[in-house]
Amino acid sequence: MSDLSLLTDQNCKGKRVLVRVDWNVPLGSRGEVLDPFRIQASLPTLRELKKRGAAQIVLLTHLGNPVVRPRESIERTLIGNRRLLLAPIARYVIQELGLAGDHELREIPDSPLPGYQLDPKIVLLENLRFHPGELTNDLDFAQQLAKLGDVFVNEAFSESHREVASLVALANLLPAAAGLRLADEVAYFNRFREKAEKPLVIVLGGAKVHDKIGLIDNLLKKADAFLLGGVMANTFLAAQGTDMRKSLVETDRIDAAKELFNRAPQKFILPLDFVWERDRALDIGPQTIALYSRYIEKAKLVFWNGPMGWTASGRERFIHGTRTMAETLTNSSATTVVAGGDTLAVIDQYHLGDQFTFLSTGGGAALALLSNNPMPGLTGLASAK
Repeated sequence: MSDLSLLTDQNCKGKRVLVRVDWNVPLGSRGEVLDPFRIQASLPTLRELKKRGAAQIVLLTHLGNPVVRPRESIERTLIGNRRLLLAPIARYVIQELGLAGDHELREIPDSPLPGYQLDPKIVLLENLRFHPGELTNDLDFAQQLAKLGDVFVNEAFSESHREVASLVALANLLPAAAGLRLADEVAYFNRFREKAEKPLVIVLGGAKVHDKIGLIDNLLKKADAFLLGGVMANTFLAAQGTDMRKSLVETDRIDAAKELFNRAPQKFILPLDFVWERDRALDIGPQTIALYSRYIEKAKLVFWNGPMGWTASGRERFIHGTRTMAETLTNSSATTVVAGGDTLAVIDQYHLGDQFTFLSTGGGAALALLSNNPMPGLTGLASAK
């Protein structure tokens, strides 16, 4: 995935450009954008397109998982999914870019969805998932979208592991290119797969063991150490016969964990102690934090996905391990790359984001790319060179 057709290779002057972004961001009870990270990450591409003289920019994104009933009219879908309308996001982008439009929903000529005129030259179409063809990678839906543009730009790395119409079918209908941020994401993760600095340390936590098994398998020879926390650690310890009591364990991944561990036991660094509550391991303990910190201090390149403990709202007493790992990484001389919403939320909570080398917009996409899993959203971006 290193030979992508880039935005900078495209002649956009006087052309209509369709840009697929991922502005699936959390909204507050009053419609305020709670975490603008993904929106902010895509803005350089929009500024570049304006600079290069694009005649019109049509923005495409989804938000949440709306309920769309078979043969339901778009009007009915809008009424039934008001909380997933893009008006708050339109308002945020208008303010952030200093645009001259508004966030009133209106019909867009020749468009399968209504939208928002953010500016005379910038349109944001309403939630793509309001159309049933988006999630089914429907060619007819993609063709309707393609009529709105002359060039397609993928600036949604975080969605590029999904086979959806606005990324896969659409990229095959128009000249397609990678946005600035997407190109950076792919370049960073190719470093892990092809020429990672050594020592390479992988820090894995969180609850989704099944998502990370492939990454470990693919990077087992390249990585020098895997530091595990969360349900990842619980499952690998259970695979070694440790009694994890009532802690969460992915029992259907125990055999896979045992097989991976047996292939390179010296590379798996597992917790020495935990913070327990009601027989559940909910955070790594001080001995583990000290052990993991020593590995990070020696690393040249670190990839981190998944918190070390239970970081949900109201569980702040179990966030210490994750926070300490974040602070240790910011004090490291290593190149530090982080992916995953829960991990980024902790980093943002303690205002540490600008102290990491790179924060990825996509946890699932990063894991898929590093695991050598298919990336349907990138296949249409191959360079013709």
